[in-house]
Amino acid sequence: LRNRGIAYSLLKENNLAFADFNKMVEKNPNDAESFLQRGKLKYELKDYKAAMNDLMNVLQLRPDHSDAYTELGKTKTRLNYFSEAIDDHLKAMTYNPQKKDVSFYHIAANYAMLNDKKKMLHFLELCAKEKFFIQQTNFEHLQKDPDFNAFRNDKDFIAFRDKMKKKIEH
Repeated sequence: LRNRGIAYSLLKENNLAFADFNKMVEKNPNDAESFLQRGKLKYELKDYKAAMNDLMNVLQLRPDHSDAYTELGKTKTRLNYFSEAIDDHLKAMTYNPQKKDVSFYHIAANYAMLNDKKKMLHFLELCAKEKFFIQQTNFEHLQKDPDFNAFRNDKDFIAFRDKMKKKIEH
């Protein structure tokens, strides 16, 4: 059921996806992965408080679940809980250091939302050291990410962006 729910979610068949995830949660209320998938779907549908509840359930079941911390951090960002979101991304990185580039990016975005240019640029540089922006899609995401809108015309942000663009082109 979970895999079918994920497939429905990818196909934007949200009612069918919810039905499968709800059945999985009812069938096994200790299934962290079903809560995670349902929380991710709620996030995509911008039902952030409900997403946060499901993600908190994941962490009650599996306190070391790095993906749940990542998703919870993203959700808290949308709810304007920026400092808490940063903490969640740091926890995600603790439990899964292989994804620290993603955590660094989300932390940078939260510092941008807090209007802390110095820390935002610091974490973007950490992303760059992890070769996060070498992937064209990640660089394009940075270009469009509304979390960084306050810095689009900032000379230091532009210099960083241009430096990443040159690395991609070479």
